[in-house]
Amino acid sequence: MFGIFAGVISLCAVGQSVFTKIASTKNDEASSMRFNAWKISASLLLFLLFSFYKLQFHMPTVVFSSVYGLALFFSTLFGYKALSSGSMALSSLIVSYSVVIPCLFGIIFLNESVNFIKILGFIFLLLSMYLLNRQKEDLKINKCWLVYVLTTFLSNGICSVVQKMHQTLYPASFCNEFMICSLLLTFIMFFVISMGKKYTDKKSGTTKYALLAGILMGLGNYITLLLSSRVDASVMFPVITILSMLFNVTVSKLYFKDSFSIIQFAGIILGVFSVLFIK
Repeated sequence: MFGIFAGVISLCAVGQSVFTKIASTKNDEASSMRFNAWKISASLLLFLLFSFYKLQFHMPTVVFSSVYGLALFFSTLFGYKALSSGSMALSSLIVSYSVVIPCLFGIIFLNESVNFIKILGFIFLLLSMYLLNRQKEDLKINKCWLVYVLTTFLSNGICSVVQKMHQTLYPASFCNEFMICSLLLTFIMFFVISMGKKYTDKKSGTTKYALLAGILMGLGNYITLLLSSRVDASVMFPVITILSMLFNVTVSKLYFKDSFSIIQFAGIILGVFSVLFIK
């Protein structure tokens, strides 16, 4: 059952990227805010539907979720920009490496153990990111895309650190409250900003993609929370990350016709091993 759920979570992540990528080709800068507001609202409503009857108010969780929500805003915004300006597979692959940030946080601040295998994983990670960004004459790396994807990488890492800190203090507690508060804050930020924007593509029809992406986002996060209390994190997150990486590459290659060099494929393989070794 774990394998099935891990596959569903990974497919939700890939589906979310696909719908966002499709919408990003139809939207302008202003409409990206509206798209993300719809996306976050769908995810928020799904969480409320699943857990509204058993929510509790917990002030420390509100504080943690507020920081998480701020980081989620930047992750969602720049993730959209990265998908709109570059390869879905490469964007998703590099962002998935943000798993290294909570690992480093745990080693530095929580006195978690470090060994040769983990060190080798970090080395593989650096090599993988270098190879993925190697340029060929027909595969130019967009500098704006690189800024967007690295900002998303950092924001995702901060999200993971805040979530880790919260669950370290309150193990398997207030998970739904945490997500609902953070999603609510993120939605408010996108909604307020979108209200001040002037749209030029009111008939682009991307709302349906936003809602679908938001539903997949909420479903993936909800199943992850359910599994987190039943499966060792050192097993769950590497499996989900690797499956997502492989699904992303497959969909990007088949659907979006993305091209990869042999060097970049080597980077993808190194990335898989880096996640396994680090976790």
